[in-house]
Amino acid sequence: MDTMQVDYDALEEINGRFRYQADDIFALLQRLRQMVHDLQKEGWIGLGSQAFYAEMEHIVLPAVQRLAESLDDAGMTVHQIQELFELSEEAASRTIQTGQ
Repeated sequence: MDTMQVDYDALEEINGRFRYQADDIFALLQRLRQMVHDLQKEGWIGLGSQAFYAEMEHIVLPAVQRLAESLDDAGMTVHQIQELFELSEEAASRTIQTGQ
């Protein structure tokens, strides 16, 4: 029979790191959006500005959004894995205690 061990503290730390990074990236995204808005509002115009705004709006900002969401999803997945291991451990313990 194979033995499986889970380091719950490590899983909790990994979850926290993913969530912390996601929060930082979401905050960065908000700052980037505000900076782009400020540039548009202050009247940066011309061919270069149009290309910049288009790239920010259609490529950069959506990519940063996806990164933040992916980090948050990864944290949630690690948390769900931790919960599954805990439930399995409890079920195995009950089975051993009841002899079934």
